[in-house]
Amino acid sequence: MKVAVTRRVLTVASVLGLVVLSGACAQTSPDGQPTDSSSPTAYDPSAEGADWKPQGEAAVEKSYQDYLTYLQKSMQITNPPDVELVRYVSVDDWPHVISECITSAGFPVRVSQGGVVLDGDIPDEQADAMNLAWYTCQAGYPADQRTQEPLPRVRAEKQYNHLVENVAPCVRAEGFEVPQAPSLESWLDAYYTDGAAWDPFTVVGEAGPEELDAIYIACPHDAPDLYPESD
Repeated sequence: MKVAVTRRVLTVASVLGLVVLSGACAQTSPDGQPTDSSSPTAYDPSAEGADWKPQGEAAVEKSYQDYLTYLQKSMQITNPPDVELVRYVSVDDWPHVISECITSAGFPVRVSQGGVVLDGDIPDEQADAMNLAWYTCQAGYPADQRTQEPLPRVRAEKQYNHLVENVAPCVRAEGFEVPQAPSLESWLDAYYTDGAAWDPFTVVGEAGPEELDAIYIACPHDAPDLYPESD
């Protein structure tokens, strides 16, 4: 069984890809977790001028507990162990930290294409153990949960400009034909409606692993300082 887990940013929302190993392999993502938008005071990331919302201690704890619940469900962990939250990690550090954690649990992985790739095959009978290792590492070293939500408007506009001005020309220089970018308003509407916004990286999906690694290095996908710093 060969599987891969990647933290690849398609459109602009951070996607922490998670592998579910139980019978047939399935790939899931916490991107787009349900939020309560029924309250008139609910945070609206698409509102003009919206930036990262403040994170109080209670909000951080609730977000973390919701994240654990998501991990348990997606990885089919019926009796989750108590896991110490070691520290929050930044989006950039996440692949390296998780890779080291998973490797120390006995499953060889490596950082690749902006995420973590299982380096080889594992037998089906080790699927549950692999799931548990992923759960433990994700729970111990979570990323800021705001990276699981749509980008606030200020950051989304910044990312759009980065995709148009830097990423698209770079991907074209690597030999790929990138479709013309839509207007900012059209892009924002698509992003906040269903997340399927224009992205130059969508045309490199058929490239091989080594070529993809080269493109990720040559053409950094995320705008600088796009995500909040981890505490």
